[in-house]
Parts: sequence; structure tokens; C-alpha cells
Amino acid sequence: MKLVSMLALSVGLALVPVAQAQVSCSQVTALIEAAMEDFDSITGEEVDGDVYAASFELDAANDCQITFDLSSTYACMWVYDSLEAASADYGLQSRALGDCLSDDWDRDTFAPDTEEAGFKQLDGLSYFQEDEDGGAITWVAYLEEHIDGDTHDWHVWVGVDYF
Repeated sequence: MKLVSMLALSVGLALVPVAQAQVSCSQVTALIEAAMEDFDSITGEEVDGDVYAASFELDAANDCQITFDLSSTYACMWVYDSLEAASADYGLQSRALGDCLSDDWDRDTFAPDTEEAGFKQLDGLSYFQEDEDGGAITWVAYLEEHIDGDTHDWHVWVGVDYF
């Protein structure tokens, strides 16, 4: 009887959807340290122009990259087939990020109507502060809809920018 119960429990657990991993406080700390040195320690091969692969990836992210322009930016993206799944993950990611950052980080929300070709931002927030050297560190989390030809999906982004 115990074997049957264990098998039933195992089958039941196997059918439960796996939740996306959210950003952890140790990852936030590591990325803040990496930002202070312009992400040199985690910058991989050049992918395109000023876009580089990242050797450090947030759990279960579809893609993580580093860009250099006026500032240095590390960002990871998760892709979803439904708005519901993307919204749920955005909620987890943004709450986890907020829980990891102390109260001395300023917080702001994005306007949900920001659009560029094929992308519509649905929700977003940022946390920012200046470091002791006068540099600005900004964390962002946002949810966007992506429509391009036959592609219709939703993206959750989490990233940190150092300027």
C-alpha cells in the first residue's frame, strides 16, 4: 500500500507545473559587484556590435546579455506563450528583486504604454541609487508583449544598469 501511495504522490508531483526560478539575493549582490567593474568578469563573446553573451545567467532565463553604450547593462529575458504565465513570473521577479534591495533604493514604475516596433511594454518598475563614486545603479523588471509576423509571445526582463 505504501508503494502505491508513493507512486501516486510521485505521479502527482510530476504533473505539477514547474515554477520559474526568480532572481535571488545572492545573484543581485553578485551582479551589483559585477556592475561596479562594468561587468568585465562576466562578459563573454561578442554577439553583435556592442552586445555580448553573459557568462553569468539568472536561473531558467532564455537569454542573458551585456551591452555597452552610454552605460553598461546586464539583462536576462524569459519568454512565455501566455500573458498569464508571463504576468505571474513578472510578479515573482519584481517582488524578489524588491525583497533583495534595501529601503535606501528609490523605486519608480514605468508607463505601461511604451512601444517600439513589435514590442509593447505592459508593466515595469525600477530601483535605483547612486554609489559612493557617484555612479548610478538601476535595476529594472518589466513585462512586454512581442508581436512580429507569426510570433506572439510575452517577455519578462530583469536587468541592472551602471552609468
